[in-house]
Amino acid sequence: SHRHPVAEPSPAARKAARAFLVAWREYLQALVHNLRAYAITDVNQRAEKVSILLKDSFVDSFSRSDRPFMKAFCETQMFDVFADEQLKV
Repeated sequence: SHRHPVAEPSPAARKAARAFLVAWREYLQALVHNLRAYAITDVNQRAEKVSILLKDSFVDSFSRSDRPFMKAFCETQMFDVFADEQLKV
């Protein structure tokens, strides 16, 4: 059976959620704008590019006060998916 939300969000709530997601994506992109500088890219025998992020080096690039947050953030599934998408391009 298909479940529906308990309460349907209002148009204003949907607009606010979209604005939040746009702002969050822009923040993430600004935070990781130089992600590629901390990745190693290899091309395998089938000419496929494979990039590996050097997370420790990336985290170390932030100020000492920001490192605990960035270390925890870099361990999230959300960051892994975002970083993988950024490194594919």
